[in-house]
Order: sequence, then structure tokens, then C-alpha cells
Amino acid sequence: MKVGDLVKIYGTVPSLVGVVTGIGMNGNFKSSEEVNSWNPNPDVHLVTKHGKRLCRMLTLELLNECR
Repeated sequence: MKVGDLVKIYGTVPSLVGVVTGIGMNGNFKSSEEVNSWNPNPDVHLVTKHGKRLCRMLTLELLNECR
């Protein structure tokens, strides 16, 4: 998962879709590969139509990867 990816959040009805803006507690990382060596389930910062959200990576489904 990288910054700019389109993701769907599990457990929201109707399903909530957002764009990844940062990875890690402070949003300092640009991809999950940078964090996975020491944290297999990092925080992911998202922007949705309802505003900003903070989710765990395992609660997200990747819909579309950025290039």
C-alpha cells in the first residue's frame, strides 16, 4: 500500500472509500514496505468524503493502486 492508493474501509455501511495520505503513526512514511519490517499492521491516514480518518492497515481493502 502506498500514498495515493484508493481503499475501502471494512465494517462501514454503506462502504466508505478514501485515499491514503500517509502511513505510520505520524504519516511520515510513503509506503507500507518501509514500515512492515517492524510493524505488520501500521496506522494509515485517509481522506474520505466525510473528512480525515485514521485506520489500521488490516481493516482496509485496496481498490486501486496509484502509479
